[in-house]
Amino acid sequence: MTCVLGMIVSREREIRNFVKTSYYKVIGEFGEDKTFKAEWKSGEKSSMYNSPKLYNENGFKKEDDAKSFITSLIGRQAKILEVKKSKSKENAPLLFNLAEIQNECTKRFKIKPDETLAVIQELYEKKLVTYPRTDARVLSTAVAKVISKNLNGIAKNFKDEEISTYIKKMIDEKYSTNLVKTKYVNDSKITDHYAIIPTGEGFENYDKLTDLNKNVYKLIVKRFLAIFYPPAEFNKISVTVRNRK
Repeated sequence: MTCVLGMIVSREREIRNFVKTSYYKVIGEFGEDKTFKAEWKSGEKSSMYNSPKLYNENGFKKEDDAKSFITSLIGRQAKILEVKKSKSKENAPLLFNLAEIQNECTKRFKIKPDETLAVIQELYEKKLVTYPRTDARVLSTAVAKVISKNLNGIAKNFKDEEISTYIKKMIDEKYSTNLVKTKYVNDSKITDHYAIIPTGEGFENYDKLTDLNKNVYKLIVKRFLAIFYPPAEFNKISVTVRNRK
């Protein structure tokens, strides 16, 4: 057995022998309207620091121990030690390949991977989406240069209120459709086929689709439109709270 094969076998055994373990967190609610919530964590000054009752630094092995600890906090006040504010940006995820959309459809629609493939195959045969059996989550440079055709087809022919709102926002705010220098275009990550995207065509077949197929198609359209949007911006606030007697 080679070293690499041995590592793979060892990791596979770890996965097969893994046993799920439940543990219990303590969540505090603050403010008159209890809108501010904070998760308890054991620090060096905590009475529970390195306690054998803990599963990890923010969870108890047993529910009774967690409840007992909560009871011990009754009557105490909380002091805010530190408040940190920051901003972050997050780009839209990469486009769908077959595996990614199968995972998404399992979560959203509770269907099996082979059912998802059958749905997308039908959408492909009806000319609504591109080839489904692909590993790529990006577009080729050649496709990116003519992507406005796909957008224009959706804008003109897909009569969906939510999608129309997204496209109107793109037009009103003049979002760029030039993807060539973005992470969504990479010729080196494409073997035979690029990511699954709407073609902007085939709408003469749309009304004949089942509700499930329509929902999967809309999912593909929304993931596609997202790559033209600017990054989402988030305001993050981190508050450190310590209980005191």
